[in-house]
Amino acid sequence: MKNLKRTALLLSLLLLLCTQEGAALKQKGISIVSWNVQTFFDTNTEGSEYKEFRKKSWNNEKYTERLKRLSGAIKALDADVVALQEVENEDVLHDIYNFLQGEWSTHKKYRYATFAKKNGAALGCAILSRFPIADIKVHEFTFNSLTASENGARPLLEVSVSTKQGDFVLFVNHWKSQKDENEESCKIRSMQEGILAHNIQKKLSEGLPVVACGDFNKDIQTFCLQDSVVCLREKSKKVSVKSLWFTSEDLLVEPGSYVFRGEWSRLDSFFIAGGIKAESFSPCTDGPWAYSDSKEPIRYRIESGKGYSDHLPIKCAISF
Repeated sequence: MKNLKRTALLLSLLLLLCTQEGAALKQKGISIVSWNVQTFFDTNTEGSEYKEFRKKSWNNEKYTERLKRLSGAIKALDADVVALQEVENEDVLHDIYNFLQGEWSTHKKYRYATFAKKNGAALGCAILSRFPIADIKVHEFTFNSLTASENGARPLLEVSVSTKQGDFVLFVNHWKSQKDENEESCKIRSMQEGILAHNIQKKLSEGLPVVACGDFNKDIQTFCLQDSVVCLREKSKKVSVKSLWFTSEDLLVEPGSYVFRGEWSRLDSFFIAGGIKAESFSPCTDGPWAYSDSKEPIRYRIESGKGYSDHLPIKCAISF
């Protein structure tokens, strides 16, 4: 009888531990970070680099230090999936991956990665994932009558992410910059919005849940909004997605992700649709990449070799 009681007690404890572990996993959800890491070039000259990265002031020592700093930040953010914007090429992604190895829990390592950018462009988008990724697609558009530079025509990166909770489609965006804003740059962002809307609608019609993230170079309050619902437009068509910048009371999450001349904006975003629930969302201000008092991002400065990025990383947790 004592042995039976002991066995029953052990089984109860194991069941309790498993239940608690399962509840914790469910509560945490699948974590995703999106971060514009600000002109992350290597030291090989290909001709498409920004001019400051072709000078002698940019060297291997500064590049190595920047890799160490970024890998440390990614480890601290500890997300299951990391979407990076403004990465120069696959070689940089390989270097980031190598710097992430070493003394780190096996289950936390990123075993899957992909990268995309337009031919001739200076920078692209990258994904690191602890979950398998597949069905990798890159969506681009042609300008026709537009005369924009190649750098403005950043493609949309799409992958399918397979998790134990379920599969979802992830879109990583980097829309045309607002620097030197004019009618042409607005048209390019509208075209990029149309491509995203079209492909989200396509996936939703197939019954697939969707997450879209990245640097949209467009403040969340300038989208077509109805409370926390964003209407992404493809010409006359619209697709509704939920923005994570709004609380359940439809208040804006503070502080934002980018600061220009002392004014915060929310250029970086997460959009979800198709049966995905947001467990949490926040701009990440508790790290060496942000000032402890103002919470502003500490931009990277090539002269001193210090800093991280002019954008804050944003992080969410999702469940199905």
